[in-house]
Amino acid sequence: MSAEVEADDGVAGLYRLPPGEFVAARDQLARQLRAAGDREAARRVAALRRPSISAWAANQLARAAPHAMAELLEVGADLAKAQRDALAGQPGAARRLRAASAQLRAAISRLTQRAETLLGRAGHAATDATLDRLAATLRAAATADQATRASLAEGRLPGDLDPAGFGPLLGDVAPAEADDAGPAAAPPPEPPVPDSAGARRARAREAAQRALERTGQAAEQARAALEQAEAMAAGQRRAARAARQRADEVDAAAQDLAERAAAAAAAAEQARQRAEAAERDAEALTDRLQLAQDAAGAAEAAHAAATAVLEELQAPPGQADRDD
Repeated sequence: MSAEVEADDGVAGLYRLPPGEFVAARDQLARQLRAAGDREAARRVAALRRPSISAWAANQLARAAPHAMAELLEVGADLAKAQRDALAGQPGAARRLRAASAQLRAAISRLTQRAETLLGRAGHAATDATLDRLAATLRAAATADQATRASLAEGRLPGDLDPAGFGPLLGDVAPAEADDAGPAAAPPPEPPVPDSAGARRARAREAAQRALERTGQAAEQARAALEQAEAMAAGQRRAARAARQRADEVDAAAQDLAERAAAAAAAAEQARQRAEAAERDAEALTDRLQLAQDAAGAAEAAHAAATAVLEELQAPPGQADRDD
């Protein structure tokens, strides 16, 4: 196996790693290539940047859903060809362009739904922003040049892409090949067409056909812009719904806390009232205890006096005098 193939395999392995492990593995691969004497490959590897979460998800889809990815690339090729045909004024190109656009949207929708599962399993949040960025990258790669399409198919896309629209596809139209025998002879001049009603109608039909093609292209561009705006609006609506739900949850939590605080205040007031009543009861018991103690003392004194009188009365006559 050549050093170039080994380097390519190593780079492909980098894009299979979780994003958090990319930088360390990249630096290690660059050191290995440098130690092997391939300084140019080491320099290219060291310059690689860690892919975003959306680009990482696109690369994982290439391995987790190869059939769906192949379908996306096939539909993307059909769409690119339909765009070139539309720009060249080919008959029926606008209809093929609409059909290919719808098929591409469906393929991207299926892949983004699969990406939500992949992101969740890897511990990444499948936010609207991430999924929208992934959809834009898939759309751009599907209609891009062959190298970019191959990078996506192999799961080694280095970063996010932006949809190019009609403009970049103009450069893909191959110029007419030169005749090997030499420069082509100038076409013979067309014979003058008499300015008759039939000729005017023919010119009008040609102008109407060109206008129809231009308006068809403009309508397709407008539909694409509308779809993008609708996608952005849908994202905003989802964000608004999420914010509203969060606000409702916070409001409910605040209401619950307020109710708990009110219940705690009522319980505290009841406890205070019970404490005051207990204090009053304690004071009353203290007073009753003191009265009882006083009464017990007086009773004991009276009992002692009665005992002394009884003893005196029970003594034999004259004993009291002798005792005196």
